[in-house]
Amino acid sequence: GGPFTSIGCQTSTVCITPKSDSDNICLSRNTKVLMSSGVDKSIIDANIGDHIMVGKMSGGVDVAPIAYIPHKQNNKTAGFVNIMIGNGEKQRVALSVTPGHFVVVSKQCNTEGIDMLRGEDVSAGMCLVNNQDTLVEVTRVSRSVEQGVYTVVADHPDGVIIANGFKVSSFGENHGVVNAYYHIHRFFSRHLPKWMMESSTLRSLNHFVGDLALYFA
Repeated sequence: GGPFTSIGCQTSTVCITPKSDSDNICLSRNTKVLMSSGVDKSIIDANIGDHIMVGKMSGGVDVAPIAYIPHKQNNKTAGFVNIMIGNGEKQRVALSVTPGHFVVVSKQCNTEGIDMLRGEDVSAGMCLVNNQDTLVEVTRVSRSVEQGVYTVVADHPDGVIIANGFKVSSFGENHGVVNAYYHIHRFFSRHLPKWMMESSTLRSLNHFVGDLALYFA
């Protein structure tokens, strides 16, 4: 990652976004979701109805279909926190998330202290939790500005997905409130046709109602 460039931000439905656009989501375009088949798929190519691996906060994983994708492919600009693992030549970016996006971590790198932290609060020495519930130490955190912001919402009550092999929230700012709000989408995804779930009208309504939910939380 490169040096961090400051951008004006405000609170929106699921993350901290540039003031010029309240539609940004919170994972980078380079993120891959883990399909139920065990194959990684670019989040850019994810579709409603895809069966993906999701995380359970109590431990372990489950399989659930994608119920909602808040945004189509885009080149929106956002600041990202790059969470790295490994050392030397083997150091790599494990997750790239917007500052307000929640990541499942252990501050003390022990299995009894699993929690959710905003990306901006993750630091070296903490541990990410992978899809096998193995703790992987964070060795460096950097900042960058990139294009393309994404997330997917699965039909699972915990609101946790597997991104690049690690457990992350689908949301930011207030996981509990936003996750509860998306139970509406999970219900509709079981009863409405796919084209309706992907409509621009539903996306616009989603962000308006989501902002209200956070405002009154």
